[in-house]
Amino acid sequence: MTAPDSGSATITQEKATVGHKRLQIPAIYFALTLLVVLVILFTLGNQNFLSAYNLNTIGNYAAILSVVALGQMNTILIGG
Repeated sequence: MTAPDSGSATITQEKATVGHKRLQIPAIYFALTLLVVLVILFTLGNQNFLSAYNLNTIGNYAAILSVVALGQMNTILIGG
């Protein structure tokens, strides 16, 4: 009986790491593509979707939600 070659295990781990990194990139592109498609669909469905007033309203709500999310994140990180 011979011992398995440790070099082949290293190559397999490197291939698994490269494959894992390859899977992360399309997930980011998928999310961005989905966001663009949704913006296009909502714009076609409602002509006022990309108006200055609506974008301002979305920005205001996003800012408020971001402050709340940061507060919750700090609470979780502190462990309180």
